[in-house]
Amino acid sequence: MHIISIVLSFILLTLNLKYIKEITSRIDEVNKTHLSSSEKGLTHKKKSAMSGSSSIDMINQTDSRETTLETGGDAQQEDVILDWSELTIYDKWSLFSGWSLIMIIGNVVTLISSVFLLVSTRTSQRDGERMLGIAGFCILVSLMKYWETAKCYNIILNTMINSASVFIKATIGSFPIFIGFALLGICLFIENDRYSSFSMGLYHLFSLMNGDLVFVSFFEFKEVNYLMSQLYLYIYLFVSV
Repeated sequence: MHIISIVLSFILLTLNLKYIKEITSRIDEVNKTHLSSSEKGLTHKKKSAMSGSSSIDMINQTDSRETTLETGGDAQQEDVILDWSELTIYDKWSLFSGWSLIMIIGNVVTLISSVFLLVSTRTSQRDGERMLGIAGFCILVSLMKYWETAKCYNIILNTMINSASVFIKATIGSFPIFIGFALLGICLFIENDRYSSFSMGLYHLFSLMNGDLVFVSFFEFKEVNYLMSQLYLYIYLFVSV
């Protein structure tokens, strides 16, 4: 089974790397095609101008074309020509599919974990199983790229992509409030096991945020400090909603 996994992962990894190579080679082909077409068009315009104009007009037209080429022509050409070394990381990332990167990571981890499981002993197999689980997760998640063009099945994927930036900004903006309530809860209810440590306080607040342990929290914390527990829990629940 591990040998089959190694073979399949190697094939998939090769195909993904081939895809990346094809993208970079297409950029070079576009550059060469654009340069050759631009040179042919400029040569054709010069020949047509020379055949139907006098020597003085020809000189003036040549000078004007050279001036246009030096000012506006170069700017237009620079907008079209893509130099791989001059592209930013964001531009390079935009040329590829993010799912391919996830697939490559999954294939690499699958190769490493499969080899590790083949040569490992019983006591160290658990580490290989963890890596294999991570690899399987990456590969299965990357299969969602096939739902991007399926109108009936891309609802959740589009929702996640479109709301990702808003969700991250909202989470970062509310993070200080979350930490503040955790520290306040430790100071007020440290006698309770739910706030015995900072991590336990975060667990409890996250559970309250998702609607869990609400009644239990009101019931337990009123034994420690009734008034402060009511204010603390009501204010946090209103804020988290």
